Amino acid sequence: MKKRILSLLLILCMAVSLLPTAAFAAEPTGNEASIGTQEYATLAEAVSKAKDGDTVTLLKNVTVSSTITIGKLITINGDNKTITAGSNTGAGETGFVLFKIEAGNSNAVSNSVTIQNCKFEIPGNNATNAWAAILVERGTLSGLTIQNNSFNIEKTSRVPGKGVFQCIGLAYMPEDRVTTNITITGNTVTAN
Repeated sequence: MKKRILSLLLILCMAVSLLPTAAFAAEPTGNEASIGTQEYATLAEAVSKAKDGDTVTLLKNVTVSSTITIGKLITINGDNKTITAGSNTGAGETGFVLFKIEAGNSNAVSNSVTIQNCKFEIPGNNATNAWAAILVERGTLSGLTIQNNSFNIEKTSRVPGKGVFQCIGLAYMPEDRVTTNITITGNTVTAN
């Protein structure tokens, strides 16, 4: 009798192991990002709700059609998901950036901004009109880390005569706003 129960148990284990693992996976949500266990409908909403020291994690691939301003000292963890520049008809001549960093103060939990593990896709259509993936525009930061990201830029991603695409840009830095301890490591750039 014990052998029969053991045999049935072994058959059951073998049958369960043949099921696809997707049968046990959690239902995917429609939400794009989370902070801890709190999920948000869009990446932009999660970034706007984040507090200094928080980590915003992508839950799925997203398309960004307008600039997401990072005004806090946070980490964006792409979790190896793709951030695609979408079309932005309101961008005008200057285009738009995916992430614009305007952060920094001495009272923050973490006096740094980190963007990591993102896959940036800049499609080769003229409607995109994106001109930078990451732009540090204003802020006093002691620590900017951009690590383990990939930037895939299609050759025709800029409208002729309107400039070139930048992966990472530093602009509009008044003398009283300084970014120090910048770490850019482990990133790859592909242009095709």
